[in-house]
Order: sequence, then structure tokens, then C-alpha cells
Amino acid sequence: MLNAIPEFRNALYLWKRDLKKDGEDDFCAGYQMQRFFASLEHSKRGALSTRALTGSFGWNMSRIGQQDCQECMAAILDFFITQYDGTILSDHAKRWQGRDVGYIKCLESGVVRPCGKEQPFWALRLLIEDCTNIKDAFSKLLRPEVMKGENAIMNEALGRKTDSEKGMILSQLPEFLTIQLQRFTFCMKTFRQIKLNNIVEFPFELDLNDIMSKSSVVTSEMGMYFKNEEAAAKKNKNNENYVYDLHAVVIHLGGVTSGHYFAYTLHEEENEEKEKGKRKWYIFNDASVREMSDTDVKRAFRKVKEDENEDQKNVKSEEKKTLREALNAAKEGLEKSETKKAEGGGEETLKSKKKKKKKKGSRRNVIVNAYKYAYVLLYRRRSTILKREEEEKNRKNKIPSNILDEIRKDNEKYEEAKKKWEIERNTIRFRVHRSDSTTIENVKMLNSRDVNTLKDEILKKCKIEKNKKTRLRIYDHLKNLRRRPLRDDEILHHFFERDNIAHIYIEIRDEDESFEEWFENGFIVKVYRLLDDRDEYDTSIQQCMLPRNGK
Repeated sequence: MLNAIPEFRNALYLWKRDLKKDGEDDFCAGYQMQRFFASLEHSKRGALSTRALTGSFGWNMSRIGQQDCQECMAAILDFFITQYDGTILSDHAKRWQGRDVGYIKCLESGVVRPCGKEQPFWALRLLIEDCTNIKDAFSKLLRPEVMKGENAIMNEALGRKTDSEKGMILSQLPEFLTIQLQRFTFCMKTFRQIKLNNIVEFPFELDLNDIMSKSSVVTSEMGMYFKNEEAAAKKNKNNENYVYDLHAVVIHLGGVTSGHYFAYTLHEEENEEKEKGKRKWYIFNDASVREMSDTDVKRAFRKVKEDENEDQKNVKSEEKKTLREALNAAKEGLEKSETKKAEGGGEETLKSKKKKKKKKGSRRNVIVNAYKYAYVLLYRRRSTILKREEEEKNRKNKIPSNILDEIRKDNEKYEEAKKKWEIERNTIRFRVHRSDSTTIENVKMLNSRDVNTLKDEILKKCKIEKNKKTRLRIYDHLKNLRRRPLRDDEILHHFFERDNIAHIYIEIRDEDESFEEWFENGFIVKVYRLLDDRDEYDTSIQQCMLPRNGK
């Protein structure tokens, strides 16, 4: 989610590294994040490893394992504040932090007093049980608890316990508001932790002016207000001050002990050639990143009624199916699956059939309903967007030149390795069988070449005379069958898989001899010659081809 915020990228790239204070490359989190974010924009690799980034924070992921995504983001921002205090990166991290304070209101005297000190928060944790929308969750968070009878609170001014209200107010909201929907809760009936998959609708535009105005009333009653009262009063007059726009949604699929994260994020186009300020939704699913179409956005944020949902018996099966599809999408990454067309009567291998079946079961572009599976929401204050537009007139995001040079060198190495990998990936290894039961190993050829080129390579290794006639045939080495002959102009990848060893048979004839006639859709007959007075047959098996309508 941090990469989706242009203000964070701007602060990150403008941060200046102190070599003496911040340490070496492997232990400098700011430098590693600069390089990681810059690589996301300029690297030619399909996916990037986060090992160097997490290691710079001192995290051993082999021991820690998967952690809560919101807690991870809070740990990163808190690290920047403490480690890089006084820098632009620390100042920006504080813009993600809000503040709340507890209060006690006496129901007899009406006096309001603070309960504890003002506490910072990185995310608002909203209880969503029995809530249908985010407004209900906010009401539940800020609803005061009435303390009566045995739970009455001591009023020092009156010298006795009185009925009171105990609650919490939001004294300060951050510019970048993170909301965590508490989908994990403890069930008192089963005494187990469970996950809630109830639908909680949230708006694209979140207006919190009413909540902040009520909070201002409570803070003024208990003698607490913002540190700068004049600035606070000026903020309250502006109705747009606490209007937020949805910027990212983190989806969690799975159960209590395990699951899979992916996100829908809103990105602003910064390329000068494209329309400035144009926003597009993207889906980030591990190594798979793609733009969401209008249909995908409608599907992701489609309002669903509770009575349209499946029964509770079908919820687990639906969750497993959706999780399986999301994991398959993450594994496939950015690599597009190739589709093979059978041309010229080519034979379809068992591996290609398996690939087709697998393709039907895996959906790379999985879209789930955000209202049902959303776990973390990221809102961006609208006034922040206007402020950024003014800042962009004076400065642009500048990636440090040394990092760009490192990425450029890495791209060159990657291109060289990719070319070698592409050649190896598209190379077919052949095992050539002959009539004298000998074989020729390690004949390699690119799958884009034709049969005639392969034949020339085989003739060189076999040292066959040029005045001989030759023909290549597909060979089944398990059944010892010579199958369809290949034409010289046919392309290799129509018949052979690049990952396996391909078996092929070469027929050699004199100029005055002819090859065995091949009948399409005919029968291949194998002839065995029994030995005299023994229940054995000769190992030299003869093969012939008969037409389907022949005698």
C-alpha cells in the first residue's frame, strides 16, 4: 500500500542517506526501500525479492513467517520515525499517525474529564460483528459505555461514585487513514478464534466531519483541545478537511491460522505522455500485477445482499475455492501461458493435454468481492491531494542516480540471462533412433526451426552419405512404434514439447528405394515371428501400415 501513495514515494526518494549514521547497504532500511521502490518502477524483472528489504529491518523471515499486513506497515513507519528522526522520511511517516483519547462523563454533574493520556494509533480497528457498513462500525467504536451500579466511577469532585459514561474520541486524524476491519474474533460459544466473512460496505468517499465535530465538542468540555487552537478552529471551518478518498483495499482469503493477501490499489498516472491525474485500479497478487477493467471494478465493489449469500455450509467450500484460485494466480505471476495450435495433423502429446486441463481450473485474473473479504482499507485525505498538486509544480520525484545506475546494470545482467534462458527454454533435446537399434544422444535444436534443419544436423552426426534418401518420423520408444512421417517444411514446436526429451526415428534408403507409404487414420500392424519349437518370438519386430478401408 505504501507504494500506491505518491507522497510516500516522493519523501522516500528525497531522503538523503548518511553513510556514517545509517550504516552499510545491507543494514540501511531507507536505502533498501529506495532501491526496492525504484526497482518496481524501472526494473525489467517480472518479480522482485523482498529478502534484502526485510533483512535491513532485522527481520529473519524464515523464523518469523507470515505476519499481519497492517502490523507490518505500522512497524515500518514507526521504524522510520525512530531511526530517521528529523528527516523528510520521518516527517512523512508522522502523517500516517492519528491520536485518540479516552474520557469519562459524569451523568449527574455533566462534567467531562480525560481518562488517561492522548494515545497515538497507526490504524483504526473497527469491530464489524453485526455491522453492515462502515458507519455502523464507527458508531460502535465511539459509542460510550454506561457505567452504573457496581461499575460506577469515582467522582473526586463529589467525593462518591456516580453513574458515568466512559468512551473514546478521535482527537486527531492522519492524512493517510488506515482502517483495519476486525474479522478475527473469539467465539464464546466454541471458545475458538474465528474469522467473520460478513459483508461490510464502505464508500469510495468517506466523510468524517460529523465525527470530528462531535469529538471537538467533547474535548472542549473537558478542557482539552488541539495544541494549536487557532489552527484547529480554522480546520473545523473547512468542511473538506476530513473528507477521504479510498485508495487501497487489502483482501484476505483463508482462515484464522493461514491465508493469502492481495490488494486492489488506485494509482495515478505520472507519465507525461498519458493524461495527467488519471487514476486506474490495479490488482496486486504477489508476482501478478495487472490493471483492472471497468467490469473488474464493478465486480470487486458490487453490493451484495445478505440473503443472496450462500448458506453457512457452503461458505467454507467457497472460501477454499477462492483461495485456491488466488494462490494459482500468484504462482503464475506475469508469465503468460502459451497456447499451442495443432497444424498439419500434428499429434497432441499427453503433456499438452494436461496443460489445457490445468488452464481451465486456474483463473489468473481472480476478482473477489471487496465488501466481503476486505481486511485493511487505506483512505487518503482529499486536501492532501490538492496540496500534492501544488508541490508537484515545484519538484518531481527524483530517484537517486546511484540507485538508477545499479538498476540499469541489473537490467543488463537480467537481459543477458534472459536470452540464455529463452534459448534453453525453447531448445528441444532429441534422441534419434535408427534401424540398426542404435541411438544418437544430445541432438539439440530450437523449437522454431523446421524439420529440414533438424535433418541436416542429424545427418552430420550420423555421417550419412549424401546420396542416401532420409526421412524423419515421430517415434514411440515405449511401444517401439514408428508413427507419422514429418514433412521438411513443418515446424518442430507443433509436435514436440521443449521440456522433455523428444524421440525421433530416421529412415535411410538408397536412391532407387521408396519409403513405406503412410495412410492417414490407418492401422499400424506389428508382426512377430515365432521361433521353431519354442514359445518365444524373434526380437526383430516388423511393422507395416494398412489403410482403414483396406483388406
